[in-house]
Amino acid sequence: MAQIQRQQYARLLARRCEREDGPALRIRYATALADAGVIDKAEDVASQLVIDAPDEQDVWMLSLRLAVMRRDGDEVHRVIEAIDKQHVYLSAANREELAFWRNGEEAR
Repeated sequence: MAQIQRQQYARLLARRCEREDGPALRIRYATALADAGVIDKAEDVASQLVIDAPDEQDVWMLSLRLAVMRRDGDEVHRVIEAIDKQHVYLSAANREELAFWRNGEEAR
């Protein structure tokens, strides 16, 4: 039942994205896709968001989350490097999450 609701929510957000546009809405849409298990489509949306809104911290945290969901250590490392290179402002919570994954990379 929960999976069906996640899929319906993603479909509703997709329709809303057709009518209006903005990074926050597309981030919600990509997050809903990831929650519904549609990782490939979520990555497509996130990749476009990185191009359209490279200074947006939520875009990068979404990219990091998707890399973690795929269990792709190389991609996790690449996203962390890109965040550092872009000098993206991160909130305290996001800095803490990034530090967790950065330390995990160093532990390997």
